[in-house]
Amino acid sequence: MEYNNFRNELLEALRNHFVSPYHVETTMVTKNNTQQREAFRIHLDGSSIAPTIYPRQIYENNGHKPFSVENIVKQLESSFLDESTPLSHFMEHIHSYEDVKDYIILKVIGQSTNRDLLETIPFYPLTDLAIAFSIFVPVKEKDYGTIQITNAMMQTWGVTKADLYRQAQVNSPRLLPKRIHSMHSFLARYEAAHPTPPHSMYILTNHSELCGASCLAYEHLLADISERFSSSFYILPSSIHECILIPASDPSRLDELTKTVQEVNETVLDPTDILSDHAYYYDRTTGNILSEIS
Repeated sequence: MEYNNFRNELLEALRNHFVSPYHVETTMVTKNNTQQREAFRIHLDGSSIAPTIYPRQIYENNGHKPFSVENIVKQLESSFLDESTPLSHFMEHIHSYEDVKDYIILKVIGQSTNRDLLETIPFYPLTDLAIAFSIFVPVKEKDYGTIQITNAMMQTWGVTKADLYRQAQVNSPRLLPKRIHSMHSFLARYEAAHPTPPHSMYILTNHSELCGASCLAYEHLLADISERFSSSFYILPSSIHECILIPASDPSRLDELTKTVQEVNETVLDPTDILSDHAYYYDRTTGNILSEIS
């Protein structure tokens, strides 16, 4: 089935399924890197909760497998019922900092590709990246949603950016603990044919493998990794979900690895999943992250 046909059938099926007091609307949502994506939102009359569905993502996730639009609607309804309960809780208590503070987490995004967003949210720079803040919304198993924290929310709570940072540094490793895998073991999990990677390459992510590159902002983590490696290391931002780490004694390959990052961005990643367009080097001696050879 072509995408446009799928999209139209899904929208019609959702509107037939979610009747009064629900209604389904189409909208454009700004995602990471200012990318626009069409979305369907399911509104319940009198509620501020509106689960968001991205038809293109659903279509691509199904790949070439046979699928039924009716079954997809049933699956979405199940997810909607599961997700709306915790989301509703957070929305009802979102004006109280005391009620949400234990769920504030770090989120690392690019600065240059999110300029408009960064004008409206609190953040700290991390080289040319930005450490922003979100509210963690548990869904089920390892899945979770987030609510972006804005300047307006921070002012309503009467807290500072430093308060958010301190709280997020406590919460993030607890809610989304880091995971470091060898590249070899990471690829082996997918039981697919891959060239054997060097054993000196590692994957840094979190336990959910969603927005796992945000582990770069965990306090002391990069220093701890350098102790584990007994060396400095390159950081390849392969996506917002994970980074590749390569132990190294100097940054001489930085330009070469930057070309690799750019090639992956251009040929493999969805634009919303891109974190940066170049590699980095963590210098164990200084504790600095370099993005170019000086």
